[in-house]
Amino acid sequence: MPVGEVDDPARDHDLADVIRPRRVLPDLLVLLLLLGLGLQMWPRPEPGTWLMPADRLLDGPDAAAWAANAVSLARWDLAGIDLHRAPTYVIAVAATIKLGLGVAEGGHLINHGAQLLLPLVLYGLGRVRGSAGAGLLAAGLAMYCWPLVQSSRFY
Repeated sequence: MPVGEVDDPARDHDLADVIRPRRVLPDLLVLLLLLGLGLQMWPRPEPGTWLMPADRLLDGPDAAAWAANAVSLARWDLAGIDLHRAPTYVIAVAATIKLGLGVAEGGHLINHGAQLLLPLVLYGLGRVRGSAGAGLLAAGLAMYCWPLVQSSRFY
């Protein structure tokens, strides 16, 4: 054992031990199930579009500031960006603006997509830590946590 490393029997497996061929099909089925259930939770859009009526509005105490940051980044106006904000969300919204969506629609698409991906990420983290059951439980709790669902539909 190299100097400075702690002997932890729970960590005596590598990624090849976690991803076993006999586990790929059940994991894939669980991920598809979570994705399907997540799409059932997706907000119901207006006819002919993926948008909810609230998706056309900027709402929240800080909405105008992040929207201005995303628009500035989409235009490559780096002097107009407020640097004390976390960049990941602003970069994602700026990418949707470049794809032709408005700032409000792009922000809501990112929010809905994050709500859809959260259970998949939680299940994956549980699997990597060695417990598919714990990952599935965490994914289910996150998927049906009513405050998270409400905030995903609102913001």
